[in-house]
Amino acid sequence: MRRVHALAGLLLVAMVTTSAGMKSYLGHHVLSAQAMSEEQLQVLQNLEHQFDVLFLREPTPRLSTDIVVSPEDLNQVMTIMREAGMAASILCSDLQSHIDRERAEIAFSRRKRIMGSSMDYSVYRTIDEVNAVMKGWENSYPQLVKMKALEHKTHESRTVYYLEIGTALDSNGNSNKPVIFVESLTHAREWITTASLIYVIDTLLKNFHNTKFESALTDFTWVVIPVVNPDGYDFTWTQNRFWRKNLRFYSSQRHCLGVDVNRNYDIKFGTVGVSPNCTSDIHHGLSPFSEPETQNVRDLFLQFKARIVSFLSVHAFSQLLLHPWSYTTPNTSTEVPDNLQQLKIMGNKMIQALAYNGKLYRMGTAYDLVGYAASGGSIDWALAEKPGIYSYCFELRPQSFWQGGFMIPATEIIPTGQELLNSLMTMIQNL
Repeated sequence: MRRVHALAGLLLVAMVTTSAGMKSYLGHHVLSAQAMSEEQLQVLQNLEHQFDVLFLREPTPRLSTDIVVSPEDLNQVMTIMREAGMAASILCSDLQSHIDRERAEIAFSRRKRIMGSSMDYSVYRTIDEVNAVMKGWENSYPQLVKMKALEHKTHESRTVYYLEIGTALDSNGNSNKPVIFVESLTHAREWITTASLIYVIDTLLKNFHNTKFESALTDFTWVVIPVVNPDGYDFTWTQNRFWRKNLRFYSSQRHCLGVDVNRNYDIKFGTVGVSPNCTSDIHHGLSPFSEPETQNVRDLFLQFKARIVSFLSVHAFSQLLLHPWSYTTPNTSTEVPDNLQQLKIMGNKMIQALAYNGKLYRMGTAYDLVGYAASGGSIDWALAEKPGIYSYCFELRPQSFWQGGFMIPATEIIPTGQELLNSLMTMIQNL
């Protein structure tokens, strides 16, 4: 028992050591404001280039925007917003306290696991631990799981892995099964995405012989990239909890680091909802597919393209199910996907299934739901590359910062995973 307690103590020390070099958000406020006009929207967008601010939600005309503001800039930012006619409410007066609480919860969960109390999948895992989980599945279910490396290493020289999940043959002895393509954790700070996906995969594997789930692995092949952006994900554990992008390095003088991976696909690249400024959280990169992360998704998609029937991108937060096109607005284009009606019919069934635990999800395009369009996204590229497939972006729990935002408690992993699993099962039952 003494040895177990010693191990737990070492782990807690390691957690403190890991977090010691992290960006501090001590005294940073989280403000909530909503732009009611184009002029006010521009005021909010300009804040990113004027001050040390961070958008937890990009400014839109239909949803309130959550803005992290440093204590040094708080008065000026509040004055600018007030002069623009916007009322800002304070959601949090010390964001670091929320980060510290999350760290303490992670340490406590890990301590209980070491002491023998099973926490199942109600715990957030580092990138190395996620990779170990994947390897464990391959070892435990060799007839169902293959773990493979993708070709393009990240800017930090990490290997990105994907899974092929399912039986070799379907119930009719056919090996040419339809493919469900899933990619997750494109945006580094969205921890709930991969955690929920781990729950989904583990449930399918453990219950393979349950008639409720058997057809999911027998009649379909699942091609899954659990962590598209491992560099950024690791960065959120070691340097900056709210980092969003990858780790492309531009210039130390300009503090330029990172590309928004979900603005880097070759679909209306660089046209809307993006920034050429490399300091921006929505910087689209140098050119389409300039990033190893998008190159990996592209190449894997093309490898399975003939068999893909659905492309799913898992994000958080807001409790939405988005379908293409994400780059259009009523003012810029009347273009719609050829299979729009099928996307809506299926999507409505999927959001009903997402209400598994009573949570409300909404379905539509990005502009329909939040008044915000963005080009270069994965679901748009996938549908353009293979018209007719069911292409969606999940925005998982929660709805707001007050409910946890990107730091949603680990106790929410299983219920979020249940919602995601129920929605996926509903989709494949209706394909």
